[in-house]
Amino acid sequence: MNSLVNNLNEKYLKLYGPLCKECELYTSFCRCKKNQTKNNIMNYINYRKEAKRTLSNVRNMYGEMALKLEHNLQSLHCVVGMMSELHELKTGLVVGDLINMKEELGDMMWYIANYDNTTSSEYKELDNIEYPLMQKYDVIVLEDTVILLLDLWKKKTFYNTNKHDDTIADLFAKLKHDVVKFCKTNEWDLGAIMYTNIEKLKKRYPEFFDTVKADNRDLKGEREILEK
Repeated sequence: MNSLVNNLNEKYLKLYGPLCKECELYTSFCRCKKNQTKNNIMNYINYRKEAKRTLSNVRNMYGEMALKLEHNLQSLHCVVGMMSELHELKTGLVVGDLINMKEELGDMMWYIANYDNTTSSEYKELDNIEYPLMQKYDVIVLEDTVILLLDLWKKKTFYNTNKHDDTIADLFAKLKHDVVKFCKTNEWDLGAIMYTNIEKLKKRYPEFFDTVKADNRDLKGEREILEK
C-alpha cells in the first residue's frame, strides 16, 4: 500500500509541482500569493494581434474560388474550434488537470480572438466583470452559447442568409462576457492564460501558421511552456 501511495505522490509531484507549505496543495492548485505571478499577463487587444499571426490563410490555400467564402469559412473554423476546445476543457475538468484546463481555455481564446479578427470587429478590451466568487459559472453555459453560434453560422453560410446577423453578434458578445465570468469564479487570471497560449504558439509556429507543423507538434516542449 505504501508503495502505491508513494508512486501516486511521485506522479502528482511531476504533474502539479511540489506541495505548498502554507496550504498543503500542489503548486498548480495553490492560490497563495507567493505562487501567483503577474508578470506574464497579456491584454486582449495585444492577444488578438498575436493570435492572428498563426491563423491559417484560407485564400492562399484554396485560391480565388475561396474569396467569396473566405469570411464564412474562417468564422465557421473559429466556431467549430471553440466547440472542440470546450470538449477538451470538460475532459480536463473530469481528470482534474488544471494545467490542461487552462491550456484549453487559452486555445478557445485563440478562436475567439481570431473570430474578432475575421469579422474585423473594433479593437477593444474584454469587459472587466465583477462576479461573486461563491457563485460558480458552469462550462455548460459556454457550450450552449457556442452551439447556438454554430447553428446560426451554418445557416448563414449554407442558406446564404443574413437574417441572423444581429443574433450572431449578440451571442458572440455574450460568449466573451461568459468567458470572463468563468475565469473570475474559478479565480483564473485570463491575462496570464492568454500570454501562455501565445508563448505555446510561438513554440509551435516560430514564424506563421504552417500545415506541416500543425500536424507535427512538440507536445513535450509545449507542456513545459504551460507548466512555467
